[in-house]
Amino acid sequence: MRDKTNRARDALNWIPADLPRDDWVKAGMAAHAAGLAFSDFDTWSVTADSYDAKACKATWRSFKSTPGGVGAGTLFGMARDHGWTEGNPRAAPAQPKRLNEPSRKPALGMSAAE
Repeated sequence: MRDKTNRARDALNWIPADLPRDDWVKAGMAAHAAGLAFSDFDTWSVTADSYDAKACKATWRSFKSTPGGVGAGTLFGMARDHGWTEGNPRAAPAQPKRLNEPSRKPALGMSAAE
């Protein structure tokens, strides 16, 4: 049987990170409750256009496990709402987006393809 952490990571990766803030926070709380690490949440969050590294870390640090609060089931429910099914993993993004990177002009004498 697959490891619980891998199952939770697969589910998180089916949820788009470009959610309204309240839903993004809920997904993070659910990921936290499911035993995922900050690095999993951050890797997922960086795919959103609105990604803010400081806000991501501060939000993660604010998550507390409380009885009756958001749990791992919320993560799996959100993932199912976005097409996730057990045993159908989606890989994490291969490369995080580069934020605020200016477009580069080719050096003098070089084409844009070089």
